[in-house]
Amino acid sequence: EVFDVQSPNASLHRISALEWLVDDIPAKLENTPESFSNHYYPPWKIRQRYILSLLYFSTNGTGWFQQMDFLKPKDECDWWGAKVKCYQRNGKFYHIDLSKNNLMGELVHEISYLNEGELAYLILSDNQLHSTIPTSFGQFSKLKHLSLKNNCLSGTIPQSFSQLTSMRSLFLNGNTQLTGSLNGFCDAVQGASLALEEKGVGFYAECNNGGCPGSFVNNSLVECDCCQCCITCCIHGTAVPKGIVESFSQDFSNSCRALTDQQLSWKEEHCPCLVGNGCSTQCDSPDALFTDSFNQEMMKELIGKKKCSKGCPPSKEKEKGT
Repeated sequence: EVFDVQSPNASLHRISALEWLVDDIPAKLENTPESFSNHYYPPWKIRQRYILSLLYFSTNGTGWFQQMDFLKPKDECDWWGAKVKCYQRNGKFYHIDLSKNNLMGELVHEISYLNEGELAYLILSDNQLHSTIPTSFGQFSKLKHLSLKNNCLSGTIPQSFSQLTSMRSLFLNGNTQLTGSLNGFCDAVQGASLALEEKGVGFYAECNNGGCPGSFVNNSLVECDCCQCCITCCIHGTAVPKGIVESFSQDFSNSCRALTDQQLSWKEEHCPCLVGNGCSTQCDSPDALFTDSFNQEMMKELIGKKKCSKGCPPSKEKEKGT
């Protein structure tokens, strides 16, 4: 029904992607890579091309900051250069990065069909994706890095995430409308003998592991025993949590990431400025940085110093002084 324009369930972006593919494939067959002999374009490659075109149409591709030769009459592995990478041996994707590119729309479930290849990296962070996370994302059995942070995702995190046993990094923070539990996921990755303290391993979400007393904490948080809790966690800690800097300094023109009236009230009372590595109300200090007036360079510098951590441990400087 999604391809029937007369149907109330018609999906215009899926229809657009299919129409483009029908016009594209005959021309593509004339320029088939040498690895596919006799002008044969494998079904999996047709699906791969369709999925990427659907991603384009479903996220307002014409409004992307970078078009990256998208939908051009050449092999899809050559569309994005360093942003998207395919294995030379088989032409299947293993790395897709469309972060900070003004994607606006939904996460279509068909993206998970790329699992039939060897997709290991999917990075769609810092955009304006408005949808739930498809349950089918649990099919990404080979996915190692998934970043959906700082979007407008909502709804419940699929329980199918417990199937992502190959995951080494997961970023869901910055989606304040997401709810649910990732503890099944935590059990799965730990059951796969993944050492959470291992370099390069990290899971981030809007959660509260006991280090965030006070009214600032969102009432609808994600449960995650293995996550580093960002933005709403460690808000009272001595080290600047990554989330404070991001949430108080980024452009809040995107309403789904704007601070609520309750959060703004908390910030004005308890954290009008940052002094050293923590929140302060002593804003007369020459070292004070007001949380309403960060610029991007300040943000990057502060983010590089400290990361939000589970349970808000005191800074090393404080430990030495005790």
